[in-house]
Amino acid sequence: METTELWNKTLKAATALPVVKVNRIEFIQKELAPYCTSEQIALAISDSPTKVLTKSQLNKIANGCINWHTTLVCSASALSGLPGGWFLAAAIPADIA
Repeated sequence: METTELWNKTLKAATALPVVKVNRIEFIQKELAPYCTSEQIALAISDSPTKVLTKSQLNKIANGCINWHTTLVCSASALSGLPGGWFLAAAIPADIA
């Protein structure tokens, strides 16, 4: 099987998991709350976050999300890599996310 095809199948299987789905409205509300008013958040949800935030602010928020989730996934992966069959079963989804 070609590497790209294998990657696509793996990614498709991972995104089918319910824990991989993101609720856009909840995500925007949570992430923009420290930076925006409720009216601005409503506009960001109905139109686009670029309507209420600068590129610099969006990059700051995005980098914070990326760093948080990278730390979370690496921690889960490290913990699941501990010896034992049950931990091994959790290692693959944690590494994919």
